[in-house]
Amino acid sequence: MKNLAIFTLLSLGLSCAAQNNPGSLVPTTPSEAPDYYCTWNLQGFVAGHTFGAGSNDFRAEMNEDNLFGTHKVYEENKSKNIDGAEYMVDSRYQGWLDHFPSIRQDLLFVMDDSWDIPFDSNSKRPHGHNYDNEYLATLTIDPTRFPSFDGKDTERMTKLTDAVKGKGWKGFGGWICAQNPICLTKKYTGKQNTFENSKNWSLKQEEKYWKRRLKESQDAGFLYWKVDWGNNDRNDEFRRRLSQWGREVAPDVVIEHASFQDGGPHKPYYITFSEVLRTYDVRPDLSQAQTISRVAEVLGKGKAERKNWGIINCEDEAYIAAGLGCAIGIMRHPYVGLLPNGKPDEVFEAGNRKMKNRLNEIVRAVRWHRIATPFSADGQYNVSEEMLFDSGTKNRWEAPARVSRRMPLPEITGIDSLNPEKPYVLASLYDNECTAIAIINRLIDGDYKQHKVDVKVQPKRWDRKVGVFGHCHSLTLDYQNGLPEGPFKVFAQDLASDDAPIEIPYLKTDSGRGIIISGSTIEDLCRNNNYSYSEVSHIDADYTDLSDPGIVLLVVADE
Repeated sequence: MKNLAIFTLLSLGLSCAAQNNPGSLVPTTPSEAPDYYCTWNLQGFVAGHTFGAGSNDFRAEMNEDNLFGTHKVYEENKSKNIDGAEYMVDSRYQGWLDHFPSIRQDLLFVMDDSWDIPFDSNSKRPHGHNYDNEYLATLTIDPTRFPSFDGKDTERMTKLTDAVKGKGWKGFGGWICAQNPICLTKKYTGKQNTFENSKNWSLKQEEKYWKRRLKESQDAGFLYWKVDWGNNDRNDEFRRRLSQWGREVAPDVVIEHASFQDGGPHKPYYITFSEVLRTYDVRPDLSQAQTISRVAEVLGKGKAERKNWGIINCEDEAYIAAGLGCAIGIMRHPYVGLLPNGKPDEVFEAGNRKMKNRLNEIVRAVRWHRIATPFSADGQYNVSEEMLFDSGTKNRWEAPARVSRRMPLPEITGIDSLNPEKPYVLASLYDNECTAIAIINRLIDGDYKQHKVDVKVQPKRWDRKVGVFGHCHSLTLDYQNGLPEGPFKVFAQDLASDDAPIEIPYLKTDSGRGIIISGSTIEDLCRNNNYSYSEVSHIDADYTDLSDPGIVLLVVADE
């Protein structure tokens, strides 16, 4: 009966009262978080149209035409019959630099594999291994892929960086192969140009090469290195040295390492010496459970050795990133619906989640980082003993039911025989003492489902903003330092909106230390806020935003 009374009181509606209204709760100043938009799934989407689905086909789509919406690469190469002329992409699927207009200023644009490989070398594997392409890790803007950007190495990189930032992006970076390039072996060692010799450079030769490339990146403003696989991908000392060299000669270049999951040893302890550590690829259907379990595992592997390092990037799971103080590596994109060849885009269509119809989740989480910046692994975390299982049609994965950083674990109630399942619940206290709560739905037998429960968390201070992501029955904010002594109001707004916040109804807790907010109030704030930007509207597909809600709220004492 108590819950019924709560929802009766809280359904009285939202107020637009102007008294004490603090103005927009979302700053206009761009985020300082190392969040980025990565092109890999864009490359795959287009490759499904022009070729098939192999990694080498993905590589062919990393070019000037697709980034800028030109036909320069096509015109330069059509007479050479490089991979035929089929790679020319329908103009509707070009212009990737025009995506995410409302948050471009908050994001780095990161080119994935293979911006530094000649256009006619996508499938060159002289030794039969994926990392045997002789141009991997040359780290220069390849002129056959980017013919408009000429000059010497640093000049080409500088021109391309300026062009990308001219589109409104905060910064620019790229995918980096974790190995010494084969094509430079003879130059640097005087030995025969072979794959094996590239693995055996002396430390002095290796240091000389990587410091040179790092310095060029620093000078060109190419400031994010997504260091991925290669013949040194699980070489602890190579990665540690690379981070140190970057600190010495390129202090503005952020070096992201990969923890790795499948196909070899997992290295979550890289968090100790990484500026950023990516939790790596996940299965599309089990993405949420795998991401939560990996973040929890990384948190348990130690503290960052340097101040402001040890940031976890949990890729495209934006609400998990918000809830656990992580950076975001955006992989979903606005090309909704089927692949251009009419086949399903299976990367984003697991269950009924339809991730490409959840673009506002990206907007909300990125804009939350204007309020509170992702923070270092510092050893302060809690993980529940209770585990939950997500299950696809063939596979399942377990993850902790609740995870928190720098604050007590959230509490969950409202479970009964009619509502036996529960969501994952995450909570974090950020450096500026703002709090984020993320309520993450589940995949059960291949079906993405909401499980609305009563959630209770303990923010530290009532005068700091709280971000709330996801669905719930009710949310109790039990402030550790209590509430204002006198009267107060609670204001909230959709994180994807620039409109002024609205005064929302609440109940005080019996202890008088906290407030209770209805889940329907959170949903109403985000209802009908469709993602309607031009990069979706020009595609031949209907778009309705299915994003889970994401709001920011603040308690304001009456004057």
